[in-house]
Amino acid sequence: MARLLSGSKRVTPSSPGNA
Repeated sequence: MARLLSGSKRVTPSSPGNA
């Protein structure tokens, strides 16, 4: 899950889990 959050964070820091 850490790697997924890392990739999503760059796209949408507002919703890393919803990315």
